[in-house]
Amino acid sequence: MSELDPTTTPDNKLASESESFAFDDTDFVYDGVGGGIDDDGNWSEDELSSPEPSTEHKSSKEVKFGDKPIIFAEYAIAGIRPEDITDDLAESALYREWLDSLDENTRLIINERKRAEARHDVIRDEILRLSPLLLEGKLPADQVKQLGCEKYVLGVNQSQAFSFEEARDYVKEENGIGLGIYSLDQRFLLLDENSTIADADYTERIIVGGYYQNSDIGRFIIAIPMGGREQYSAPQDAIGEADTIEDFTQPTSEAGGRSVSPKYIAGFIDDRGKYHENKNFGLSSEPLFD
Repeated sequence: MSELDPTTTPDNKLASESESFAFDDTDFVYDGVGGGIDDDGNWSEDELSSPEPSTEHKSSKEVKFGDKPIIFAEYAIAGIRPEDITDDLAESALYREWLDSLDENTRLIINERKRAEARHDVIRDEILRLSPLLLEGKLPADQVKQLGCEKYVLGVNQSQAFSFEEARDYVKEENGIGLGIYSLDQRFLLLDENSTIADADYTERIIVGGYYQNSDIGRFIIAIPMGGREQYSAPQDAIGEADTIEDFTQPTSEAGGRSVSPKYIAGFIDDRGKYHENKNFGLSSEPLFD
């Protein structure tokens, strides 16, 4: 039997040391891979896009495993082995049989998911050690002072910058963080202190993994001051508020292009989990990263 890698030890390779993949900002891709576990228990890249279930006669494998492949995939990603399931021997045996039936591509995908989850924990712990307030939906106290506003919404964006040096070059080239034809909420995932209280897991996923849930890709952090509103009910209210801030966006070198000004870029979390602050945040449209 070709066993899945049972370990959950994180792969500490950084993006610069391993193959990196290109992503389209308009399409959500979990861990850089689109698709899902099909009815036969194997990975299918177009599974999520299939509009209707197949009406063909079910295979013997589909009949045998039923809806278990989704559960079993979660077991495998979590590093659970068949022998770990001691309270249901029938399920343990079925799970082992399912593992034996997987094709090589599905094994590779599951092992990559395991690596990504283990890496998530490593990066989260590093952020928690160096910049814990970000996981609470807050900026460091000195950055709040620089912004000059106690009420703000954070936006998180991934733009194919892995290292701090790549992030710095990107901001210089785009004159900020490019918006293209998209609205603020199409380029940034929005959160704040209150939304974090309601769903801390969501904030962690976004701060640690970003839009793509891939912590290899760095995360830009912006802040939209909400002092112009006496009250706001959700982070999405920042979309309208940003339109009222005269210097929030600025033109890029591209005709008709616009970007979020570096003045509102608080910092960048690199592929090691280190948060690099923009020293000119809230003060100037000229970025100054440490």
